[in-house]
Amino acid sequence: MTGLTELWLVRHGESTANVAASRADRDGAEVIRVDHRDPDVPLSDVGKAQARALGRWLASRADVPTAVWSSHYLRARSTAAVALAEAGIDAEAHGRPPRDPV
Repeated sequence: MTGLTELWLVRHGESTANVAASRADRDGAEVIRVDHRDPDVPLSDVGKAQARALGRWLASRADVPTAVWSSHYLRARSTAAVALAEAGIDAEAHGRPPRDPV
């Protein structure tokens, strides 16, 4: 094997469901209200800012990702896309498409 291989694991940025869960917890609610199916939950504004911060960090590194894999969930794909765009890295995040329920 030549060269060093690294694996970076990054969690998605804050989602609107994360915000709803925090609100429900704070308010003592028994039900978390979300407007989307779990795979379709978008990033919150804070989550988008977190993804841009990740992109700035990536841009500051000498070694940039050569392959990017992401969950098929919207919040994960969005985190990857925003971070790569902010970093100026010409790459696309690949993921496994969702499976049909059995």
